[in-house]
Amino acid sequence: MSKLRRKFGAVRLSDAEVARSYEVLRVFEKDPKFLEFMEGLQLRPGTHVHVHQREYDETMAVSIARRAARVHLGKPATERIWVRRLP
Repeated sequence: MSKLRRKFGAVRLSDAEVARSYEVLRVFEKDPKFLEFMEGLQLRPGTHVHVHQREYDETMAVSIARRAARVHLGKPATERIWVRRLP
């Protein structure tokens, strides 16, 4: 992970700033069900996401490129997704 941080300025999605857009760099998980969930959302490396809001319970509202609706993700999910901020 330190290489992703140094080379790309990667952060966990859970630490991403509201009202900013990001590119997914990695999804760290070995659980097939979680990976299927991410694939169902089309949330994979290379996908662009926009963070709309962070709620008091640490869920985040994000929009995913190529999807019309916002998606709400909990902290357990957003901590496993590494992103870099887009210009």
